[in-house]
Formats: sequence, C-alpha cells, structure tokens
Amino acid sequence: MSYEKLETKKAIFLNNKIIIKKSNETIFLNDIKCMFYARPTIKNYFSLGFGDWKSIGALYIFLNSNKKRDYRCFFIKYNEVKKIPLKIYNNITFYSPDVPFEY
Repeated sequence: MSYEKLETKKAIFLNNKIIIKKSNETIFLNDIKCMFYARPTIKNYFSLGFGDWKSIGALYIFLNSNKKRDYRCFFIKYNEVKKIPLKIYNNITFYSPDVPFEY
C-alpha cells in the first residue's frame, strides 16, 4: 500500500520532504543525504548497546551540509515507519548487525 502523507506526533512525512514539529519551531528537511532506522529487537538492542552511538526505535536523518554529522533524530514506532511515503521509505537504511552503516 502506498501512502502519500503520514502525520505522526513528531513529524509529517510528505512525498518529497519531512517536516519536524517541535514545541517552539517547525523544521523543514529537503536536502536529505540518507536515513537510518534500527528496529526495536533484542538482537539490535545488544548490538547497538555495546559500541555504537545509535539507538533502537529512532529515525536518524542525515542532511547534506558542510557540518560534520549534521543530522536530526526522533523516535518513531516501526508500524509508523512502514506507513512512510514510498519515496522516503526507500531511502531508509534498516540496521543489521552484519552490515556496517556509512553516511
């Protein structure tokens, strides 16, 4: 099933951009380099808990920027990740302990 728009508590996902909602501002993300998500599983919990800086259940959005490691991060349920519009969903790299993630 293809979704055109998904609105969660912390963000709005459209076909070509992501809008992050904060209490005092709204952030529009257009220039996305890559995205990373680790499903909340026991295997991922132990793999990321010992040695990596990422957290399970969080969507990391890395931006094309001159700054080193310019990214945004927020927690989102896996059921909501599956409903993200296809253009954005295809750019998400899902974590696997066997495959290193590079951004």
